[in-house]
Amino acid sequence: MKKETLKNDIIVIGGGPAGVEAAIAAAPYADSVVIISEGPVGDWGKLMPSRVWLTALDQMEIMEQSPLLRTTSKAGAFDLDLIATHTDRVASSWKNYVTQELNQKRIQISIGRASFTSPNQVQITSNTGRRELAANAIIIASGAIPNFPSGFEPDGERVFSPSTIDQMKTLPKSIIVVGDGPIGFEFVEIFSRLGVHITWIVLAGGPRSGFGTEADEFLIRPDHLLRALNAVMMRYR
Repeated sequence: MKKETLKNDIIVIGGGPAGVEAAIAAAPYADSVVIISEGPVGDWGKLMPSRVWLTALDQMEIMEQSPLLRTTSKAGAFDLDLIATHTDRVASSWKNYVTQELNQKRIQISIGRASFTSPNQVQITSNTGRRELAANAIIIASGAIPNFPSGFEPDGERVFSPSTIDQMKTLPKSIIVVGDGPIGFEFVEIFSRLGVHITWIVLAGGPRSGFGTEADEFLIRPDHLLRALNAVMMRYR
């Protein structure tokens, strides 16, 4: 373990959307900013697939409006292998862009797992060993990790998470979506537009979009949501 303790103005823990934005926002007001990430910065695995799928669907629907490019089956034209390859390409390009952006702003990037050793000091554990960093301020932006009940872990065959959905090889005839929020809404929309029958399981009082009560009230109106989506909703406590 390295014994050196380096002093920085600000340490940001987390290389996802919140961590990157926090580091960029802090950079003009600090002499030294370090962002600590377990993986490559900008690796927004749970967000990227749904964005690519929605964009692909939008493009397909534009093509359907042309008599020269019209396809006979939207689901049949939705090439999951091609979509997965494109998702990887977009994700790689985005990670490179984020890294360049941080480098240009002189934000240091440290790859590893952070743990506190004191209120203003963290230890970084990586494949190359351990070292410690100290700072005047530490911003925690580590994000959230989904919790999967035993027996429901993503397997790439029947159970998927937002970050593993690109492992799906064929579109199912029916699917269960558990949970609401922005990601739940997105995947219900995606599979509905692809003609998949959906059972949507949400908490009592849901679904909730995460964008405030006005948005929720608009989205959950029966004449707007369930009639537009090929979905059956189930609520639980």
